[in-house]
Amino acid sequence: MQSPSRLHTSLAKTIASGDSVSPRPSGPPPRFIFKPTMDAPLIVDIRHPIGAGGLSVVYPARVLCSNRKLAVKHLKPELRGNQFAVQGFVREAKILDHLNRELARLYPGTDSNPRPIPQSYGLIELNGHLFSVLELLDGSDLTYHLPHLSTRETVALGIETLDALELIHALGVLHHDLKPSNVFLHGPGGHPKILDFGVSRFAQDREVPATIEGTPAYLAPERANCEPGSRLSDLYSFGVMLYEQITGRLPFIPTASEENAANLQLVSMHLHEPPAFASVYNPLLPDALVKLVSGLLAKNPNDRPATAAAVKRELEGILPEISQPD
Repeated sequence: MQSPSRLHTSLAKTIASGDSVSPRPSGPPPRFIFKPTMDAPLIVDIRHPIGAGGLSVVYPARVLCSNRKLAVKHLKPELRGNQFAVQGFVREAKILDHLNRELARLYPGTDSNPRPIPQSYGLIELNGHLFSVLELLDGSDLTYHLPHLSTRETVALGIETLDALELIHALGVLHHDLKPSNVFLHGPGGHPKILDFGVSRFAQDREVPATIEGTPAYLAPERANCEPGSRLSDLYSFGVMLYEQITGRLPFIPTASEENAANLQLVSMHLHEPPAFASVYNPLLPDALVKLVSGLLAKNPNDRPATAAAVKRELEGILPEISQPD
């Protein structure tokens, strides 16, 4: 098997949407687990990664003989033998493939397609390594913008994010890891796209997870209890995000300094402790917004608003009550 460095060299020469192309490396050509919708080879810049997470590294790429830019996500080599990491990487590609196909069917024509997710171009296996080819987004994730958004801007952005979440739910997918770093403000208008479907599930999948999946700070109580979760779980996570944006802090902050102990504290807090009202940290908030956020953070899923569309309607009603920023 090729070393990672040789593999990357081969990948830069040979990722294509059909047969491998010249110059051809030693070893077998790429195997397309999902057939990409491209019809030209890619050149991958492995010297300048543009992102990294716990499972993968993302590299910029371009289509050969074109200015079209894409992104290639590579499952870290040391995780190839990790069953959960591989399953999550493949599952994300399957879910993105499903969502993109459904969006193309519902909105034929790019101008009318409200695509709330990155375009996906296939999942590739090359010499035992997994690569996902995606749209290259232009902008930054919500984490970067948190200190700079007014309450009015936060609510307006929340309405757009709920549009994206509503569409994802309507297409049968539960995200299960909503948080600021997974909401990307794309393009000149900063329109939100939802990223990272590694722990997502199809709504009909009622399999009980073997471990807690997701980010503890944003985790719905039922998912902290290793239950399957639902669209109401995503709304809880959205509520945590909204609370953080309008108060400048998370609803639950652990006291433990060690990471595992802090995560266990967070799980317990989500399960058992009521959060302080958002108005404790921002007294200028409209009462209706404070009430909505508290409803989103209800421990019992049935006590939360029923759908993303319902939350969106409430935020649209609240927006005129919020004054313009200075």
